[in-house]
Amino acid sequence: ATSGTTATITEGFAVGAVDMATAGAKTVEVAYEGYTVTFEINVKETAVARFEVVGGASIKKQAGVNYIVGLQTNLTKAKFQSTYVEYENVTLTYKMTTARYLGTGSTITVTSKITGEVIGEYVIVIYGDVDGSATITSGDTLTLGNSITGTTDSLTGAAKIAANVEGTRVQINNLDKQVIKAVVSGSMTIDQTT
Repeated sequence: ATSGTTATITEGFAVGAVDMATAGAKTVEVAYEGYTVTFEINVKETAVARFEVVGGASIKKQAGVNYIVGLQTNLTKAKFQSTYVEYENVTLTYKMTTARYLGTGSTITVTSKITGEVIGEYVIVIYGDVDGSATITSGDTLTLGNSITGTTDSLTGAAKIAANVEGTRVQINNLDKQVIKAVVSGSMTIDQTT
């Protein structure tokens, strides 16, 4: 019998098994001193921070750095987000090599909106865009030529990957420079996805 009083019970009761791993309506059964009560709860879907590349882009990991390759030239943030990535519950922060476009060397930091933690850092590589201008021009040919001859410091990181366009993608040499020249003249294109 009940006395019409209430009390907070912190021990001595039993809760029936409930599947908390899947979202949806669930029935919970609680037993205490021979009495049983059931009630409905709603298990919500667990929020997940997610970032993945799609649309022909891929991640190339080299020396501990995540490079995103397979992108078009003259790529805006809006086009990158609508074409090359799928994400939820994250914030994308960009450090761009040009005022308007994502060129080789631009960085993207992915931060979870759930935990506030950085869950990924990525560097953009557009094959042929050696100078980070977001397009393939004679400036790339000049930058690469100066690097090959030792006139300027050798290329490192994203620029080195972007310069390696001649097909084998093993070592940078004059063949790479010739391919970039041919792209600038319009007689050749570079497959950004390989």
